[in-house]
Amino acid sequence: MWCGSAPKGMVLLWLSVLLASGLCGEHGCRVKDGTDGHVGAPGRDGRPGQKGQKGESVVLQGNTVVVRGSKGEQGERGTPGPMGPKGFRGELGDQGLPGLPGLKGPKGDGSKPSGEYRSAFSALRTLKQHPKLDQAVVFNKVLTNVNQDYDPSTGRFRSKIQGVYYFMFHAVSSGDLCLAFKNIHLDQEEVGGLAFCDYNSWGQDQVLSGGTVLQLKKGEEVWLEAVQEQGKSFNKMSISSPSIFSGFLIFPVDEEQA
Repeated sequence: MWCGSAPKGMVLLWLSVLLASGLCGEHGCRVKDGTDGHVGAPGRDGRPGQKGQKGESVVLQGNTVVVRGSKGEQGERGTPGPMGPKGFRGELGDQGLPGLPGLKGPKGDGSKPSGEYRSAFSALRTLKQHPKLDQAVVFNKVLTNVNQDYDPSTGRFRSKIQGVYYFMFHAVSSGDLCLAFKNIHLDQEEVGGLAFCDYNSWGQDQVLSGGTVLQLKKGEEVWLEAVQEQGKSFNKMSISSPSIFSGFLIFPVDEEQA
């Protein structure tokens, strides 16, 4: 440390001491360095620097950092992949607009609607006696008689509508019983009748059934008769259990088609 200005007495005193100790030379006097001072308080942060340029993008692949270059050109379109599995059915969409009216249909033939041709009947026999041979079997208790074509007093059905009909019966026999459908066409010699028989020698109640389809003109009749078989009377219809006779129109037939 170099000496500065000081009182003359002191300067002379120090010079004599320094000269005696050999610490002064021709360029001045030098003393021992002092101890380090205390650490000062931290200074304030400096001003923010200017924004740097954007760096290159990088991606991490495993433990390796790869620098991503600029975007390349679009490649060619690849071939279509295999079709995936069928997805779930979607929700039902809104109802569409009504379609255009259809073409006008052809002119009708003037016949009645099919709903106007109706005929059906069903009747029970509850009489407490066997039916007589070769006479119409009377089914006296009417269950249904649409168009009033069946007459419960005579047991005969008379058609008011020309057409094809279906007839059937279910009769309870207490012995031998034969019932035959009767009609002008069935009585012809080439047809030979249409009979259904039950050989009931035990005398126990059994059910005899039969049915047929007939084409009838207006006014033609259909009925049932108890008939003989092998020269014996087969008319043992039960008097304790009811039997039933039924029929109905399947479809009408024009006179030209009859």
